Amino acid sequence: MEYLIKSTISFVFTYAFYYILLRNIRTFKFNRFYLLFALVFSITIPFIHVSTTFEINIDRKIEEISV
Repeated sequence: MEYLIKSTISFVFTYAFYYILLRNIRTFKFNRFYLLFALVFSITIPFIHVSTTFEINIDRKIEEISV
């Protein structure tokens, strides 16, 4: 279920970008390429995991501030 939600959200953003900025461009090959890229991107993006864990040594920072 999480995969489906992430995939749908990423496709909505890429399609919204297309609809707002690229739909009036008359280079149909570029439009096709972008829409295929958006589809492949939306399918693969949920598999990418970004770790956002940060470790901060508070004791060391307090010693640096007091010196």
